Amino acid sequence: MSRFIKLCSLSLLATALAGCSLIPQYQQPASPVAAQWPSGPAYLGVPASTAGSASPADQLAWQQFFSDPAMRQLITLALQNNRDLRVAALNIEAARAQYQIEKANLFPAVSASGSGTSQRVPASISSTGQEYISHSYTAGIGFSAYELDVFGRLSSLKQQALENYFSLEETRRSTQISLVAEVANAYLTLLADRQHLQVAQQTLKSQQASYELTRRKLEVGAATELDLSDADTTVQTALADQASYQRQLAQDENALTLLVGSSIPADILQGGDLETQGRLADVPAGLPSALLQRRPDILAAEHDLKAANANIGARAPGFSPASA
Repeated sequence: MSRFIKLCSLSLLATALAGCSLIPQYQQPASPVAAQWPSGPAYLGVPASTAGSASPADQLAWQQFFSDPAMRQLITLALQNNRDLRVAALNIEAARAQYQIEKANLFPAVSASGSGTSQRVPASISSTGQEYISHSYTAGIGFSAYELDVFGRLSSLKQQALENYFSLEETRRSTQISLVAEVANAYLTLLADRQHLQVAQQTLKSQQASYELTRRKLEVGAATELDLSDADTTVQTALADQASYQRQLAQDENALTLLVGSSIPADILQGGDLETQGRLADVPAGLPSALLQRRPDILAAEHDLKAANANIGARAPGFSPASA
């Protein structure tokens, strides 16, 4: 009975020690912005529903923000094919696997084995004087030696791996948001340069018509050679502007193809203008500064800080003042 009591006491002691953690208590730094919405004449137009309160603007999906179907198609293709986003997703898978490894270290490994043998016994050595076949089987199960998490070192490593996983997930979100913004910006730049090219082509036609008119005036003596030279200069300038925007449009298409990661449908590259396809959803005024704390890059940095905090708890059991 006393032996049983000792075993129970040791078990309870080990369980209590395993619950210990040397991770320092994490405290989120205070935000350097004011907690109350400012007052004054400049803020009279801010709706009361948004001033100083949470806004659903950060919950707005990119499909709702971009109303142009062509832009939505481009962003969808980029999210499916972009290499950087694939790398971010693979990093998340690696972090998830590392977390599972650290979590498994908290439990002992169970091993099992089994074997069987068959042997023919001749009649000359058989106790019964008859030949027979003997069978024997063995099986075993056991627990491998494992580290008892007395001071919470393994739990700290598991917490660190979990925070690293959360950080990479936020990094993936940040990469996705940046990709969506870059694709939208590249597409709007393409539409703007396409409009500039149209203006340059119209200007060239106008300057060519002006040159022809000046040449006819010169033939009838109503203009001078200098007037014709000036008209030719404006035509050459318009030609240079047209070539410049043609080159810029080709560069825009190449940059957009690089972002998307695949070929772009021809109807998107050839059609559309900035006035009809460059519209974006309206963002309400009076957005709170608390939105900054929900940015993926800010959240990723905070998870990195928590991971470093958990790493302190994992290293603390091995620290000794003599080694300092």
